[in-house]
Amino acid sequence: MSASADIPVETVSFVEDPAAFHDMLDRCVALVGPPRAMVWQMPRSAYSPEIVVASVDGALIGAALTSGRPHTAVRKIVDLWRDARAPEGTGAALVGTVVDDARARGLVAVTWQWRPAWEAAPADPGPADQGFVPMGRPYASAPTTWGEVEGAVRWLTPATVKRLPYYGQTMDFTCGAASIIMALEAAGTGRFVTGGAEAFEGNHAREMELWRQATNMPACEPVGLAITASTAWPSADRPGVTDVYLSVDGPVLLESYDGPEAAWRTALQRESWRTADRLGLPIHRRWLPIEEIVALIGRGRRLALLIDEVLMHGATEPHWVLAHSVVGDCVVVEDPWFDVARGESWVDGHALAIPVGDLDRMTRWGDPPYRGVIVLE
Repeated sequence: MSASADIPVETVSFVEDPAAFHDMLDRCVALVGPPRAMVWQMPRSAYSPEIVVASVDGALIGAALTSGRPHTAVRKIVDLWRDARAPEGTGAALVGTVVDDARARGLVAVTWQWRPAWEAAPADPGPADQGFVPMGRPYASAPTTWGEVEGAVRWLTPATVKRLPYYGQTMDFTCGAASIIMALEAAGTGRFVTGGAEAFEGNHAREMELWRQATNMPACEPVGLAITASTAWPSADRPGVTDVYLSVDGPVLLESYDGPEAAWRTALQRESWRTADRLGLPIHRRWLPIEEIVALIGRGRRLALLIDEVLMHGATEPHWVLAHSVVGDCVVVEDPWFDVARGESWVDGHALAIPVGDLDRMTRWGDPPYRGVIVLE
């Protein structure tokens, strides 16, 4: 039992057999022990969990819990456990199976998260030995970004992916501000930092500052958000907004309002239009096709995209993400929101690859649908 090729490995899928999955989950929970058990037991059924297990003579010697958002092209290793008596190569066999399965499904990346409090880094062998590249430390922001979780990524399709800093929104309604923060920090502002509670306080204050400048109460509409990205800080510290594409002529993100509630939000948007005109910010009132979105990203632009979260999370909500790279037939985005209650961490929102066809469906909001895109240098 010295070579990973000799270690029997199988995959149990929640989607294919929920009962078998839960039976295996119970077996694993009994073995991994606290505090790991809490992570394994989180209700992540929305993200197609699977357990890859290694066994000898019917006894489990290792297991990898994995998950992946619907309509994305990434599989995440949530946790990797090995029995202390497991032979060398057990971890490599488990990770290799995850990678092979992901490649067979046409996915473009596998991510791997771990918790330093449990282990400094996964061993047997570690991520770097299996082609994974560290994702870097996120800025102190949303839960799991204070150093509790670290991550690495292995791209299965050759590509050059930009290394953007990750910032997770700290409030339910600050996705627009968080997306702009990542664009600003990629340009080198240096205003946000990694760390713990002290770092969080300063980051959160700056995030709220940006949101207050851009908000349409509480959402950030495209024109107001673009103005904030263009004017929030000195020009040397920010990328330029070259264009805004909004496929309707009137105000947006007012679907939940009527009467006075809609009227004063409309007034705020009209003021944004006047400000944009005064600044010379180009507002194109047309639908930007997905082919043009991909082409702009391919030319080095970063795009803030207004999406509907329903395909990834099963809930219809407007949301902002930042797109920055193209890998195969996927666009790579930074998603400032992740579902902590259902077992996600910042690793799920960082360097998230979405197939172009799915992104085309996501970047539609309203009834009838409209599209909002902010183009940054």
